[in-house]
Formats: sequence, structure tokens, C-alpha cells
Amino acid sequence: MALRRTLRGLWRDTGTSAAVVITIALATGFTSAAAAVVYGVLLRPLPYDHPDRLVVLDHAVPRTEIQAWRERMNTFEELAGAAAADHAVRGLGRARILRVAFVSDRFFATVRPHVLVGRLPAPGEDTAVVVSERALRQDGMAAASALGTRLTAVDRTFSIVGVVPADVGIPDAATDVWLPLAAAEPVPLIRADDRRFGLIGRRRATTTIWSAAVEATRVRQALWTGDPAERSRLRVAVATLDDRARGTGGGALVAFLVGGALMLLIASANVATLLLSRTVARERELAVSVVLGAGAARVAASLFGEALFLSALGSVAGLGLAHTGLRAMRSVAAGALVRLDLAAIDPLIVAFSAAVALLVAAMATLGPAWSTVRRGMQPLVRAAAPARGRRDLQALLAGMQLALSIVLLVAATLLARTMMNVLAVPTGVRVDGVLTARVMLGDRTLLSRPEARAFADRLLTELAALPGVKSAAFATSLPPATSIIQMAMQVIEDGRNETQTMALVAASTDVTRPPCESAMRSIMPG
Repeated sequence: MALRRTLRGLWRDTGTSAAVVITIALATGFTSAAAAVVYGVLLRPLPYDHPDRLVVLDHAVPRTEIQAWRERMNTFEELAGAAAADHAVRGLGRARILRVAFVSDRFFATVRPHVLVGRLPAPGEDTAVVVSERALRQDGMAAASALGTRLTAVDRTFSIVGVVPADVGIPDAATDVWLPLAAAEPVPLIRADDRRFGLIGRRRATTTIWSAAVEATRVRQALWTGDPAERSRLRVAVATLDDRARGTGGGALVAFLVGGALMLLIASANVATLLLSRTVARERELAVSVVLGAGAARVAASLFGEALFLSALGSVAGLGLAHTGLRAMRSVAAGALVRLDLAAIDPLIVAFSAAVALLVAAMATLGPAWSTVRRGMQPLVRAAAPARGRRDLQALLAGMQLALSIVLLVAATLLARTMMNVLAVPTGVRVDGVLTARVMLGDRTLLSRPEARAFADRLLTELAALPGVKSAAFATSLPPATSIIQMAMQVIEDGRNETQTMALVAASTDVTRPPCESAMRSIMPG
């Protein structure tokens, strides 16, 4: 009966009801999307034990030095090395190219990631691997069913012993498979093996980031075998894993959330004005209910129920808008914000939306309900024509509603424009009409020159011959991704003598020049 009475009351004023639902949907959708992004990128706990003690060293070493660093770093409880590369992986449904990390024996003892199912490999267990749930989700494989599955990569077969959350992002956020260091084949560039491993440490509770950086610098200088004149200038920076994992867009995201909260506040005031105007128009009806015996609680519950119903409808529609907005944001901000794929309309965001609906309903109804009950029969003894004071109040409410609507529209436009500007990070290349695909020439990182050249020449020739294709080319990586090819360059100029690390990309210039004879060009100073 109460629900029927509420629906009948809402049906009598469909215009106001629709305006309330639309306003709440727009404001809640914007704010829920902002809250989901901020929580996913900045606030969601990292999936490690005591993540605040995990640090990353800004220095890569050959595999033969990892043990020496672990023995000399007294500020760390544990230290490990990791290096990532793309490899063809078979065994997880269809064959795919995945980001594979080669990790030293103490890697899992250092990082201590949370495990969804299974366990972590023990030191020296060279046939056991861990995979990310993201890699399983791409082919619809359940985490529990993956345990014991045979996985093939780098011409070797492993057994999956554990599955970790998708946001375990070491050594980089795209890593999906962790293999033992023994599986990493040598990468000869100048020496027999020029593959470099990044260092991750778990500092002791009594040490600081500064003391770890000082000790890391001292260790690097002690292990230096190059020009002795360079030793004193060597430095190692140390950063918390939390800073690296969450990126540098925190300030913009917090501003985005604050703007969304302000817009929600304006929208709530607008909704309260709409419902207050509606309550003023029904004042006589409510007073009759009071005279006929309806108590204050019943009148307040009736008004609150109507407002809560409208707020709930608006919040549900807002969650749908937020979900759509998140999908659009992922496509626009891919590469600009780390961990953006973790932003989702999860139970926490749904609870936030429900709390907003309750708050709006309370703001819009408790005051008018109390006022109506307090005055009792006064509206009944007034003249049939509306009093001047009521007309003035209704005019004031209409003006407030119009002003708040304009403010809401302007705020939404400015916030959307600001966020688009923040996410529009220039990559330095034109991407209009560009289509990309990841191609791996084989299971191994290294191929003989004839194999690579024959395949690349044929593929590029066939691609360039397709209708509508202007040109085709190969590159080892595309911006904004950082190339895995690193080169140290010494700069000597005007009394300056320093060594910089450059990230390089091997790229074919056009289809008339074979990719195997491609030039090397620098895209990202280290």
C-alpha cells in the first residue's frame, strides 16, 4: 500500500520526477567514475605484504652481479633481480605473446605477492612458474583450473604452481608470467650476455629510503670496473614501489575527484530545491493527512520514500553512465595513467552511490516534512488562492533551481574538458589511421638473420599491397612504451663529461628497406 501511494504521488508530477532522476544520474555517474579511477589508481592497496617497504633501485646489473648486491646491501632484508621481455607463450588457451619476467631465486621472498590460488615457487625450483589472473581471464580460464597446467615459453616447459592478482606489476605493469632466471637466454650485444636485471629490495623496518640510496651508491662504486675517474660520479636512486606503481598523475586525479564532489554537491542542492518546490505545492495535501491522523513519522516517511525512490533510480542510471565513462576513459588514457585497468564499478563504488542516494533523499525531505508537520492545520484555514508569501517562495525556489542548473552544467563542462586535457598526453607521433599488431617471429628472442629477413620482407610486402594501405613497417616497440633495448652513451662537451642511458628502437624506414638493415633511433632519454 505504501509503495502504491508513493508511485501514485510520483506519477502525478512526472516532470519534476524525471528532472530529479536525470540530475542525480548525471552527477552520480560523473562522481562514481571519478571515485573509481582515484581508488583504482591511487588508493587500492598494492597486492604485497608490507608494500611500503618495497623499493626499486634505478640501476640494472648483469645476472652475475645480483648475488653480490644481495650480500652487500645491509639495509635490505631481501634483494632480487628481474628482467622482462615479450615471448610467445603456449598452454594458456590460444598461443599468445605475453610479457614474461625472468626473476632470480629470492624474487618471491623479496616481493611477497598475494596469491589467489596455489603457492609461490621455492628458491631453486626451476620448472615452476607463476601467472597473472589477467592472462587467464583473456581466454576465460579459471584460476583454480590453471594449477598444474603445462606452459611452454622460451623453448622450455614449466608447470603453473600459483596465480597472482592482475595488479602484481613487477618488473612492469604488463607482466603476466614469471619464469626462473635460469630460463633467460643470453642476449649478446657486445659481451656474451648483455641482458640487464632491475633490482628490487625489501628494506628493513629500521632503515629509510635515504640510507638505502646511500648504501646502493656505495655498492655500485665498489663493484665498478670501468674508468676509475668515473667512480666518484656514480649514483643510484631508490624509489618506493608505491610511487612507481601509481605513476605521477595523482594530483590531477585528486582534482578530478574534488571537482566531481563539488558537482555532486551542486546537483544535490538542485535536487533538494526541486523536491522542496514539489513539497510546497503539495502543502495542503500533506496538511490534510496530518489532520486525518497521520503522524509526523508517517508524513516524513512518505516524503522520504518518494525522494529515496527517485534517488535510487538516478543512482542506478548513474552507475551505468559511470561504467560507460570508465570504458571510454580506458581507451583515451591508455598509457597515460598506470593501473587504470583496475578502476571498476566494484562493491565499494556501489556502496558509495547508495550512500549518495540516502544523503540526497534526506537533504531533500526531512526539512520540508518537519515544517509541514509543525504547522499542522494552518494551510487548511488559508484562502483558496495562494498567499503572496507562498507565491514568493515558489518564485524564489524556481530562481534557485535555474541558477543551480546553470552552475551544474558549466561545472560539468569544465571538469570534462579539464580531464580530457590532462589525459591528452602527446606521444610525439601522429596516430591517425595507424593500425598496430604485435608479431613475434618465433619462440626465441634471437633469430638468425636469414629467417628474420625472409619473414619480415614477405610480411611487409603483402601488407603494403593491401587496398588503402599507404605504408607498412616494423619496430621493436611503439610509444609510449619504453624500449627494452638500452644503450649507454658518454657525452663530452664544454667541460661536461657524463654518461646517459638511452632507450633505442630498431625500426624499418619503409618497405623498400629490409627491417634487418633498419636504423637505430633514440626515442626516450633515460
